[in-house]
Amino acid sequence: MVVEAARRAGMVAVVLAALTMGLAFAHTLELPQKLVYDAATWTQLQHSLYRYFAVIGGPLEVATIIAAVVFAVRARGLRGGRLAALGAALFVVALGWWFAVVNTANVEIGRWAVDAVPSDWRRWRAQWEFGHAAHFVVTLAGFLALLGATVRVGALDRRVPGHP
Repeated sequence: MVVEAARRAGMVAVVLAALTMGLAFAHTLELPQKLVYDAATWTQLQHSLYRYFAVIGGPLEVATIIAAVVFAVRARGLRGGRLAALGAALFVVALGWWFAVVNTANVEIGRWAVDAVPSDWRRWRAQWEFGHAAHFVVTLAGFLALLGATVRVGALDRRVPGHP
């Protein structure tokens, strides 16, 4: 019963982690193309393209952390429990990174008019773009830890009856 509850919690955490990681991966895939845009085009994209990343992505990332922490608590003492805790911690670090690095740039960029971009815009662009790339790396590591933990917790139920 404890293993089954942990496995179910792990499955929820892995699905939410995959969705969160997917959002971060999308930003990373855009990075090379966006680095060649001029200031006005890049700023226009920042002001128009990412509304649903905030509306859906923010709550999704918080839900991922909650699910990962629940999984880590339920998996405590089980095979895979430490990986679950690591996965949860990595998603907390990822969200902290996002607030410290990416959101700081979001706030600054949100003040700009498309036709009045400041001269240091490239610095903010680099912080935003590479901040998202680093966020993806941390969410990927968190996803892999949660996936590995889920597999290990589930492996306990795969014993053949009558065999130790």
